Amino acid sequence: MISFKQFIEDGGMCEALSLSQRKARSMMMKRKAPMMAKKRARTLKKMAPPKKIMDRAMKKARLIIKNKISAGRYADGGDDLSPAQKQEIEKKVDKKKNVIKKIAKKLFPLLKNKERERVKQMRAQK
Repeated sequence: MISFKQFIEDGGMCEALSLSQRKARSMMMKRKAPMMAKKRARTLKKMAPPKKIMDRAMKKARLIIKNKISAGRYADGGDDLSPAQKQEIEKKVDKKKNVIKKIAKKLFPLLKNKERERVKQMRAQK
């Protein structure tokens, strides 16, 4: 079985699907849907790996910096900002990578505890 990365590199997604291929794929996904749902539910009951928690911490840290730079206007995703303003904020945020790492390191234990609580709740739902 080839990995997804190899599949993409080999050009597996280049051609458009014919109607019969699309129908076959649809049927296959409908068959696999319950299996995928069970797997998703099982995964939700497990603790996220530290790398994933750190990624969440980095994302949260970036949002904190964006809010500081934009004086709190980025809290709702920056909907009221123009694309040029968003781009300018992104450039400023990219310059503060070390600060983002420090903030993420401080957020990591908080997010880990939050994840533990989430898993505890998921397991208690039965």
